[in-house]
Amino acid sequence: MTITTAPFCYDTPCGGPDDGPEAVSLGFVAEPVVDLVHVHAAALYRECLLRVRFGRQMRLAPADFIPGLEASGHIRLLDAAMVALVLDALADDPQAVLGCNISPLTLASDASWRVIMQMIAGRASLARRLVLEITESSPLDEIAEASARLKAVQALGCRIAIDDFGAGSASIRHLHGINVDWDIIKIDRGCFSGSRSRTPSGRESLRSLFALAACLAPTIVVEGIETPRQLQRARAAGLCWGQGFLFSAPGPERWKELDGDAGDALRRVLLAYRPAGPEGRDEPVRAGTRITGAPGGPAIGQWLRSLFSPLSGRER
Repeated sequence: MTITTAPFCYDTPCGGPDDGPEAVSLGFVAEPVVDLVHVHAAALYRECLLRVRFGRQMRLAPADFIPGLEASGHIRLLDAAMVALVLDALADDPQAVLGCNISPLTLASDASWRVIMQMIAGRASLARRLVLEITESSPLDEIAEASARLKAVQALGCRIAIDDFGAGSASIRHLHGINVDWDIIKIDRGCFSGSRSRTPSGRESLRSLFALAACLAPTIVVEGIETPRQLQRARAAGLCWGQGFLFSAPGPERWKELDGDAGDALRRVLLAYRPAGPEGRDEPVRAGTRITGAPGGPAIGQWLRSLFSPLSGRER
């Protein structure tokens, strides 16, 4: 059974980037979090799924550059730019409620978190329609000021969520030391993957994750629902909210070309990931594409720092 939701629209049209070789645009598509019980109910909110585009043709999959930005510390530039873009979208559509991912590394940085807080406080009327989803990339319990900072952004009116619960560092042992009332917990899509998901013990694991998450937050969302069988499993486990391609394809797209001082800093970082197609032509990029001349694995952080050491020095 496919559930459809009302289209997410903007009051003003969004222009695309120019086709210059150095043009980099940041964008998102909005994927709804839907009511699994009441089919025609409004979406809880829509998560803004990151997109990067070079010129008009070439796109970069987040998996191809997010680990490098995390390793190099440049993820804070991306987080700030995405929060600004999402706030613009909220201003354009007074009915929209949107979610935006934030790295724990941004939360851990005094300067970076101050930028996020100032942007939200400066547009306080939009805060109640903003959900900040803290990702699983590093343990929250290792951030001394995590609780105070999360409470501060809640005081502005935002809701806070744990993304990908059950995966990476988004586990119960890393959340025990965080003294904050979470608004939303999102169970990782991995609960549907592999042969275990088709066994009785595997099916029971979703119910167990739901029970564990319900101890932390009043609203629990399961991610990655793509088939009617997965929807049936989510309902059987007691879940009321879900997200995934079964309900509707994410959309529409919103883009903003990176400019200004902060935008130019992020643009230069992202250009390091811009692959060249054959004979210099741009081609769409798929997950897993390597950058010619770029190292893989942990060495990519050192490689980026060597490329942009003057930039990194100014930021610190």
